[in-house]
Amino acid sequence: MNGRFSDMTADVDAALRADQLPEPRADFANLGFRELGFLGDNPIPGGPIWVHEVLMSPNGEALLTLAFSPPDPLRYRPRAIPTLTLQTALADGSLIVTTSCPEYLRFLHHPRAGSYLEGLPGAVPEELWQSHEQRVEAFSQVRNSPVLRHDSMALRITIADRCHAISVFVARWVVLSVVFVLIGSTGSYIGLMHRLNVLFQPWFGVAIAFLGSALLGIVAMWTLRNQVVRGWLGGEWLARQFPCPRRMPFECRPSSERHHADQCVPQA
Repeated sequence: MNGRFSDMTADVDAALRADQLPEPRADFANLGFRELGFLGDNPIPGGPIWVHEVLMSPNGEALLTLAFSPPDPLRYRPRAIPTLTLQTALADGSLIVTTSCPEYLRFLHHPRAGSYLEGLPGAVPEELWQSHEQRVEAFSQVRNSPVLRHDSMALRITIADRCHAISVFVARWVVLSVVFVLIGSTGSYIGLMHRLNVLFQPWFGVAIAFLGSALLGIVAMWTLRNQVVRGWLGGEWLARQFPCPRRMPFECRPSSERHHADQCVPQA
C-alpha cells in the first residue's frame, strides 16, 4: 500500500475486519444500495488499518461509507461514533458530502476548494439519502458539471485522497492558529503574574500573593480555553479563504445518460 487508502475488497478477511453497522446497512439496502467493496484507511503509518464497507447508490450517483469515527478530526481514537457518509464527485472535481457525523468531517467544508459538506446528525438513512440527492442535483446544475459514474473502488480511493488533502490543509491552519494563540496567551499570563507578584508581595506577603496567583491561574485557564476555541475556528476560517488545495477537474467523454459522465480520469 503506497498511500493512506487502499482497496481491500480482495482481502478475504475484509468483511470481518470492517466496522459493523448492520442496522443502517440494512436500511440503505432497502433503499437500493448494494455492496461495492471495502476501503482500507491507514491513518498512522505502521499502525492498524481501519476497514470500512462501501456501497453504491441505486442510481450510480453516490458512494456510501459505513464507519466508526473519532470525536473530532484531530483525534484517531476512540472510534465509537457510527458514521454514515454519502459522497458524490462531479466531473469538474467538486465533491458533495452528506454525513451523519459532521464534527469529525468538519474540515471537509471548504467551498473554495470544491468540497461541500452538510451534516445531518441523527438523520435516518432515508433522510440522509434524500438530502444528498437534492444537493447533488443542485450542485450539478450550479456547477454545470455532470456526475461521475460511482461504480468503482478506484473512484472511492480518489475521493478519499482528495478529502484527505483538503482535511490536512485545513488542519494545518487550525494547528498554527491554536499554537499562535497559546504562545501569545501564555506569554501574557506569565508577564501579568510577574507584575502582580512584584506589586503585591511587599504589601500582602508571599502567602497572599501566591493565593492571588492561584486564583488568577484558574481564571487564566478558563480564558485560555475560550481563546483556543476561537483560535480553532479562526484557523478554519482562514484556511477556507484560499482555493487550496485546488479543484482537480476530470476529463470525461460524454455519456448517453443525462446526468453522468463516462470514462472519467483525473487531468494530468
